[in-house]
Amino acid sequence: MKNDFNSPAAAGVPWLEFFPQQGGPVQKTLVATFPFSIGRNDTTDLPINSTRVSREHAAIVKAGNTYRVRDLDSTNGTFVNGQRIEEATLSDGDILMIADVEFTFFSGNTQAARKTVTQVIGFRESDSSSLKGVDLIRCVRRLQETILQGSSRLEYQPVVDLLSDTPIGYEAIQRLSHGGPYQLEADRLVLATNSRLAVRIRECFFLLAAEKLTASDKQAKLFLHLESSEIDHEFVRNLLGIAERLFPRPDRLVLDLPDSVVNDIPYFHEIHAWITDFGAELCYSEFAAGKAQVEVHRKVPPNYLRLARAMVRGIAQDDDRQALIKSTIRTCRDSGCEVIATNLDQKSDVQLFQQLGCRFGMGKHFATTSEAEPANCPPTVIAPLQGGFVGCGMAVSEVH
Repeated sequence: MKNDFNSPAAAGVPWLEFFPQQGGPVQKTLVATFPFSIGRNDTTDLPINSTRVSREHAAIVKAGNTYRVRDLDSTNGTFVNGQRIEEATLSDGDILMIADVEFTFFSGNTQAARKTVTQVIGFRESDSSSLKGVDLIRCVRRLQETILQGSSRLEYQPVVDLLSDTPIGYEAIQRLSHGGPYQLEADRLVLATNSRLAVRIRECFFLLAAEKLTASDKQAKLFLHLESSEIDHEFVRNLLGIAERLFPRPDRLVLDLPDSVVNDIPYFHEIHAWITDFGAELCYSEFAAGKAQVEVHRKVPPNYLRLARAMVRGIAQDDDRQALIKSTIRTCRDSGCEVIATNLDQKSDVQLFQQLGCRFGMGKHFATTSEAEPANCPPTVIAPLQGGFVGCGMAVSEVH
């Protein structure tokens, strides 16, 4: 009865929904037994064919009428509504991320769903899939308004030289203006596509981030994170075109890519050549391997490797991991690459990574606030215009 949604036994049983990135129908999996295991192993209740998913990654458990998800000490983490968790309650419509694979959780309790879903005037009460259609329509309209009104908000997280305690650059983070988390389900579904709207949203964000940084700091680098779905020829070419107009020195742009794309994208060598020939720099993020993976990178070398949070978390009590990271830092430096430590939340974290030989770091220890500005950058002025908007003097056409 595992996925027989027409069976009477399926009534009231929770399920997980998965939207394939390449398109196609929604895939639903009943959560019928507990604990319900998720991972890369074929023996789990929900096997996921991804090298970024741990063999035994997470489990869903039931306590009374409550469902909870537990991370099973996975390498790349379990997330609920964008927040990394060790254990958390699951409610209708929650977004469950297993590493970078996204599911939507539904409890199967129609009464609970009615309490958590706002009914839309003009639409009859319906099942979850038609509600998703309404959510997507609202999302598209909201994102169009984001472009027309210039309502993206920026946050800058500094990348700091641990020796001098000064920023060498800033990672730009996008926050949309509607008040909810950026990783809301509908937003993620739309922005994960290769639609014109999704591409334009990201290009506008990059434009604003680059303009604001160049106006406030003539030397700092801009670290721009790209999702795997964004690493294609057209999108990268457009970003480099924007960078050419805005940066007098191309090496001020650092494209931050998931470490997994080095092996997963067959044409990555071409993308790497484009970026390096242009003169921009590369950072591979969520790096969780050791010297062997660094050797693989020699064919497509980055300028920076950003450690995964799982590599940093609890390292003060793990001598073996300290030795691994120290060896990785030394191997990277021999290859002309610097390691960036993440999650440096306290001074003791900074001191430890200095002792390990790490040159750069990021984390709460360094000043980061909501809608932070690099240096004393004034707010970007964005005025709606007919057919587009102007941000710092550059026009961006309207999306339909």
